[in-house]
Order: sequence, then structure tokens, then C-alpha cells
Amino acid sequence: MTTATKKQRPSADITRSNILQAAQKLFASHGFAGTSISMIAKKANINQSLIYHHFTNKHDLWCKVKKELIAPDLSKESPPNTQLQSLTLYDFIKTIITIRFNIYKHNPDMGRMLLWQRLEFNDDKPLLEDSSPMIITILDCITQFKNAGKIHPRYINYTASQLLFYIFTNASSLFTSLYGAWFNKDEMTEEFHRQYADFIITAVYQSLASTPTPP
Repeated sequence: MTTATKKQRPSADITRSNILQAAQKLFASHGFAGTSISMIAKKANINQSLIYHHFTNKHDLWCKVKKELIAPDLSKESPPNTQLQSLTLYDFIKTIITIRFNIYKHNPDMGRMLLWQRLEFNDDKPLLEDSSPMIITILDCITQFKNAGKIHPRYINYTASQLLFYIFTNASSLFTSLYGAWFNKDEMTEEFHRQYADFIITAVYQSLASTPTPP
């Protein structure tokens, strides 16, 4: 790497970070359809062409914003894939619900973006895409639990993706539905969040397991 390139790299990284931060706030406030590239450029105080230097298009930027939001929690809480594959069904459900729950708990904008996704869903190009190694491992684990008879036979015709969707939507429900507005902010203490997460973990396990008694 040349000296000139080394000098340019920090500047490029700062620009990319500014774009992501600006896009995050606008996407959370206005949704995907309500946010334009020109709005993002204006908020980031950069030339619009610079956005296309860092991101392919607005859809790519939307996906990158989401990945940036969840990266700290994923790196801190996600177990290695080999460890995930060795868990019991109960501990598997507990692990992925805890990770998902904390992502939304620590990142309010993530919940807002998901609400916009529901309003703006487009069959031609969905705003929700994830083919990361961790998701693939999770889907493989669910398939293995089904094949081993750990998941109740009534779900035999359900795909791993359908079952994961069920788990994920329960994990994020407090932060991505109107039911979250049921509670006052004063009620949303650490103890409240812990109890609510435990409730979801137990309920999801009991609904899916072939022998629904948590250890």
C-alpha cells in the first residue's frame, strides 16, 4: 500500500461511517421508500456521488446499516458455530432468542427499521435478507433437531426458515409491535427485560419441543 493510499484510507473510512450514521437515522425516521440518497448525502454533509463509491445502491446501504447495527451484539454474544451445534434444543432456543432480544434492546433504530420493513415489503426485492454463516448454521441446527425428533411432530411439514421466523419474531416482539407501547418507559427496567426474555424463551421452547419441559 502506498503512502498516499494509507492517507486516503482513514478519510474513506470516516466518510463511510458518516454515511451509515446518516442513513440509519433517516431510515429509522422515514423508512426505505421515504429516504432518498440525496437526503442521506445532505445529512452526512457529502457529495451524493460519494455514497455510490461506498455502496452499490440504496438497498445495499439499507442492508449495510442493519449489519452495522447488530455487529457489536453479534460479536459479543454469538457462540462459535461448533458450540451452537452442540447445544440442547432448550439452550439453542435460549441462545438465539437472547442474542436477538439484546440486539433490539440495545438498538432502538433496529426496531423502527423492522416496522418500516413490514410496511414496505416488496416481493420483488425484500428488504430482509440474511445468508450469513451464522444464519445458515442456525437453520442447519433446526433441521437436525427436527430429524432427531426434538421438535414436535406437528411441525414436521414446516421448513427450518418458517420455524426460525417464529423464533425471531417472538424474540423481537416487544420492540417491533404496538404491544411494546403497552408499557411505560419506567416499567422497562433491566429486571423487566430479563423476565420478559425468560418468558419468551420458555414459551417458545414449550410450543416447539416434543417433550416441552424446560431443564
